[in-house]
Amino acid sequence: MSEALRIRVEAFFRLFPFIAEFTEAHRVEEPPTVQPIDLDLLDCCGYTSAWHRRWIDYSGGHELLYLLDEEGNLIKELRPSDRGNVRTNIFRPSTWFASWSIEGETVHEAIQTQDNTDDIRYVLKVFDSLHESRFLHSDPSHGVKIALYKVPKDWVFAYWIIHLEQAMFYDLRDSLVAMDEL
Repeated sequence: MSEALRIRVEAFFRLFPFIAEFTEAHRVEEPPTVQPIDLDLLDCCGYTSAWHRRWIDYSGGHELLYLLDEEGNLIKELRPSDRGNVRTNIFRPSTWFASWSIEGETVHEAIQTQDNTDDIRYVLKVFDSLHESRFLHSDPSHGVKIALYKVPKDWVFAYWIIHLEQAMFYDLRDSLVAMDEL
């Protein structure tokens, strides 16, 4: 890990100490990000990707999402579904290099199962490229990427999403009006 990356990661873990419950700082491979929750996040889901090379299974990593409260306590973990049973068949060359991705529930689906969405303050996305991998942990090209999505201060999750939907509507309407004026 480079010195600049180490400093950024340490600062991130000091600001958000609850992240240490979900991954280790020394495994982070690029600067973590913090951004407001957006509409695209609602369609995100945890997944596991894998591929076969002849008779050897490799993992392409997995992405997990977590709904967290103000203190970073876990409200819900969005895990990928169980790994599929796709096997290499020596008599079917098309299976020799097969790859697949197994997805879980979306953020939107997970939120719909919650009784009180007002408690949701963060959505944490952790991509771990070493999950069930045969790669060495010391390999610098494989590790963890972190993105923390936050509900803006003085907003609750449900009203923030409504606000984003309205902003999208007005932006689209203004774009259409501008095109008509050309």
